Amino acid sequence: TSIHGDVTKVLTEKDDAVHRLRDTEHRFHMETIRFGNEIERKNHEIEELDRRLRHAIDKQRLAENELSGHKFQLETIRDKYDADLKQKELFMEGMRRDFEASLENKRKEVTELARRVDHLVEDNKVMVDQNKFLRREIERLQDIIASLKDTNRAPAVSYTHLRAHETPE
Repeated sequence: TSIHGDVTKVLTEKDDAVHRLRDTEHRFHMETIRFGNEIERKNHEIEELDRRLRHAIDKQRLAENELSGHKFQLETIRDKYDADLKQKELFMEGMRRDFEASLENKRKEVTELARRVDHLVEDNKVMVDQNKFLRREIERLQDIIASLKDTNRAPAVSYTHLRAHETPE
């Protein structure tokens, strides 16, 4: 009986070991499935993160291209603005020089006109004085003529005065 008991004991131990082995295999299989599912879920997460990363990289690339385009446009606009500004500054400088030259010419003209006006004013004063003198002389002569008409006599004219108006023969 002892061999039988030993064989039974060994067989029981063997059955227990097989049972434990099957239980371990089952747990191992379940853990493998769970780990497989977890790996699959993590792979999906990684794929989603990879997709997001590629999308972000594409957006960044588009933004960099757009920024580069805007920089180029800005530089083009700035260059055009600088060229226009330089052209306008040159135009304004030319206009300023022309204006200063014109202003100097106008000052000279005004000075010359003022001198001419002063000269004409002086000439006018002389003419006014001459006109006053001639008016008094005309009035004196009119008075003489009027007094002669009243007296009906011939004016006394000197012989030399009459001879001066004669024509030579």
